[in-house]
Amino acid sequence: MFADLCATRAIQAGLVFFLLVVGRSLLYSWHVHRTTDAELAYLGADPGVLQNEPQTTQHTIDTSPVDFQ
Repeated sequence: MFADLCATRAIQAGLVFFLLVVGRSLLYSWHVHRTTDAELAYLGADPGVLQNEPQTTQHTIDTSPVDFQ
């Protein structure tokens, strides 16, 4: 039964399509990580560590309600 299922052309085409999609997504992910590391190295940051901490030089935004007349 499994051999009959694997012999179906639609199943084979689906598996090939799935493998192509997974392979291309891994290749794109590798490309994005590589270019991001290169950009961080160009800016002088450590390429292995992303800076997720907020910067202290950011301006604060006043979110108090405004009374319109």
